[in-house]
Amino acid sequence: MAYNIWRTLKDKYQSSSYDRLEIDDNPSISSSSSSSSDDNNDDLSPEITSNQPSYQFLRQQGGAEKASGYDAEPLIDMPYDAYATTSFINSKEFVITIMIIMFFSALAIIGFSTASIVETQKVQDKIDYTISKIGTCNQEQKPLSQNEKIFIGSISGNQTSILDTSTSRQLRLNHKNDLTSRGRPAWVIAQNEIWIPDTALNKIDVYQSLSMNLIYSFSTLNNQSHVPCYGPSFTSYHPLAGPLRRGQVWVSCTTALYGWAVYDPETYTYITFVPLPVSLGPFVPYDIATGQYLTIVSLKNTSATGNANLIQYNNTSFLPVLISQTVGHWPLLSYSGNSDSFLYVSSYYAQEAYKINFTSLLIEHTWTSIPTAFGITTDPTDTYLYVTEAGSSFLHVFSTSNGYAEATLSPYTVNIPNPVQVKTNLNGKRLFITNNSSDSLTSIYDIKNTDDSLLFFQNILTGSGSFFLTNNAITCVCELCQYF
Repeated sequence: MAYNIWRTLKDKYQSSSYDRLEIDDNPSISSSSSSSSDDNNDDLSPEITSNQPSYQFLRQQGGAEKASGYDAEPLIDMPYDAYATTSFINSKEFVITIMIIMFFSALAIIGFSTASIVETQKVQDKIDYTISKIGTCNQEQKPLSQNEKIFIGSISGNQTSILDTSTSRQLRLNHKNDLTSRGRPAWVIAQNEIWIPDTALNKIDVYQSLSMNLIYSFSTLNNQSHVPCYGPSFTSYHPLAGPLRRGQVWVSCTTALYGWAVYDPETYTYITFVPLPVSLGPFVPYDIATGQYLTIVSLKNTSATGNANLIQYNNTSFLPVLISQTVGHWPLLSYSGNSDSFLYVSSYYAQEAYKINFTSLLIEHTWTSIPTAFGITTDPTDTYLYVTEAGSSFLHVFSTSNGYAEATLSPYTVNIPNPVQVKTNLNGKRLFITNNSSDSLTSIYDIKNTDDSLLFFQNILTGSGSFFLTNNAITCVCELCQYF
């Protein structure tokens, strides 16, 4: 009986004109073989071999073929949800989605690659520019000095004299406040500005260094509720100082409270006040040499006895790193700002000059027997050291290496009495000397190419109290200041 029921169902679905769903244990059955099997199924025992039948989808043929059977596509033996997923993967929508994803991925890769190439090229261009400057250094002396100025600060008048280093033409900058004392100017390379401290009025005036227009003025007493700076005098600047490498300006505060004020040159904002350690006795802040990572300050002993000190501070924490008492008192400093440069120090009372390692404060060499040693500087390459005798009319020239010998014609008798500050121009071909006598002259010397000896050029009347010398460049050659 079961067999008859199976045959009835089979015949019914074979004659149907609709798509059929066939339950079978043999997935290879086709419509053509089903008719021949009818003659030989007397001994067949129909069995359902699986509790979960597979789904086999057949496509019905059109027209006259409907009656005779179906043209079977390859049978897909899978669960329905798997079949739906496979159908979506093969669909047009899926292909379009994949193409869009691939397109935008390619755009992103191209964008990142382009940005990387551009950034790499910028770095390479900067390196190439630096190398080209170094390579053509000796051929670029004329462009180097076209806009160079020497600023002559007055300690007793209301003016700053500005000398063109190539033509020696003078410009008098008259400050608004009469009969006030001023400190040493600092040239701020990143902004191309001159900072001139007003010692008596406790303020700093900032001028554009080419046009000499006053662009900013601020009080050193109003430091955002911090310790004020009284009597700002010496200044020093380095374009890469500080944790952000944006530069720092240090200013000595020479009236109690003693110490140093540090400013951000980009925003003119006060960074901190560095107090003079109480344990160092009756000293006053004096000269400053600012480097990229460290700043060295000197102290002036008001009693004119004993040794003065050098203190080395960290430019990030502003804490003292080293304290040295190895140099004579009332020391003035000279430092060109490069990482491998030495610090040069003169001592008025010890009658000595020193070559010192800027990092360790160890003395590399001492030049002795320099009466009233005062103004001190090197040429741009740190090859020669120049030291004035403030109590006479002499200028000493020493080699900074190779035995540290004094030059053949040194000491020179200069054309002004009591020379104080001394400075070379950028290319090391001219030397400027101020004096603090009643004639207030600035003397200019040519440095000869043949043997680096000095040849007097001229004296210029630069006004009462002419003292400090600053050129609008840190003493580095070939316009490489921004790279050290």
